Amino acid sequence: MGKSKIDYVAVVDVGNSEIKAKNATREIFYRHAIYQLTENEYNQILSRSPKGHPDVYRVNGIPYAVGELAEGKGFRDRMYGSERYNELYYGTLLAIALFRLYEKSVNNIIVFASHPPKDVIYRQQIENSAKHKWIVEGQGESRTLSVGSVYKFDEPVGGVMNLIINKGGKTYKRSELKEGSTLVLDVGGYTIDAVALDDGQVDYTSAVSVPDSGIIQVEKRFINEFRSNNPVLLQSANKFSEKRVRQALTTGIFNLGGLGEKNCEEEAKVATSGILRTLRDLYSQFGGVTGNDQIVLTGGGCGLLYPRIQNMFMHPRLFLADDPEDLRFANVRGGMRMMEVYDSQGVL
Repeated sequence: MGKSKIDYVAVVDVGNSEIKAKNATREIFYRHAIYQLTENEYNQILSRSPKGHPDVYRVNGIPYAVGELAEGKGFRDRMYGSERYNELYYGTLLAIALFRLYEKSVNNIIVFASHPPKDVIYRQQIENSAKHKWIVEGQGESRTLSVGSVYKFDEPVGGVMNLIINKGGKTYKRSELKEGSTLVLDVGGYTIDAVALDDGQVDYTSAVSVPDSGIIQVEKRFINEFRSNNPVLLQSANKFSEKRVRQALTTGIFNLGGLGEKNCEEEAKVATSGILRTLRDLYSQFGGVTGNDQIVLTGGGCGLLYPRIQNMFMHPRLFLADDPEDLRFANVRGGMRMMEVYDSQGVL
């Protein structure tokens, strides 16, 4: 039996904190960090293991480290806006995501790429960056992955569609979201995005992005606050586990390994105050409790901050676009369900 078009779909979210991607059978994520290796660095890493390092790849002949290894090597600052949408940056991150999604070479992949609402002006650059033939080598394997077509969607729309559309794209769940006014809030790595739905229809003219307000800034502020308040305790610490920092922001307890667990609720409050204020301002801008029948939270940042957001809004109909621990995947899962709808309608 031949494959359907949905088998060639890859939904990709090249976020500023993490890269997320999903196809019909698999979903992956890795830290948004990329570092171009020298040939000597590349060969040294490969010499230590026949299959190489799981974060090391050669893309169209150029060696790279991504994820945690790239962070350890001091990768350059993340790129934003027009700077990021080119073949060597966005395209390379996407190609590595495709390598991780597919176990063999694939031609004519249909990429469904998300972006913050503010980046709608770069849609053509997104397509130009992605639509290439990629030869990716990693873990002792080589795959050719050619992108045949590229569609685009706004990140918060993917999140709410994950909540509205059932798997397979043929039936609907959360029918209450198809009536009244819905505000979708998406906390990402670099931006907070918002969009309104009216009777289940997305009002694209309402889309708003607030830059320099995502979870990356919260993490940096938390670490700075905790260091300032514990200079002696941390005099020999120069690096913190990103996973433990995020747990600390959620729980108010910071696991410092050999130094034990420390209460950090005050530092977490300071670090999250700015992002919560931005969310509250957006909530008011879109009409508050009387202007919104329900609120949908999506993006990994909302999963991280959910208890704090919940306490702040106290809205009687507050929904998460997925389980809190899986909220990072809500946008790509929703994107896949949108593509399943298109496939069932014969328009894919």
